[in-house]
Amino acid sequence: MQEYMPPITMDQMLAMVRNPNFKTYVVLGEESDDSWSLAQAALNFLPGLQILLVQSEAQAEVRQHFLVSDDHVALIFGRSKTVSQGLSKTEASDFLTVTQAISNA
Repeated sequence: MQEYMPPITMDQMLAMVRNPNFKTYVVLGEESDDSWSLAQAALNFLPGLQILLVQSEAQAEVRQHFLVSDDHVALIFGRSKTVSQGLSKTEASDFLTVTQAISNA
């Protein structure tokens, strides 16, 4: 499953990441970013994964809520609302790094 924020709200995002049936990979960026393309590839490659693209108008709210530093463009949640790992732009653009981090969450 892939979602976009907006239109989903912060409350809907929190419900998504709390779902114990899925790990969640969140990209803070735009559809044209390599990190989003790799998230879509990971969705097709890894079972039990959902992805979310947090677009520019919602990024400040997400960064503030999860205390995400400016150098991170992706967040990985295991099967809870706790951030398992943040990824830099370079890390989020490397498929092996992305899939290993999601698998380890």
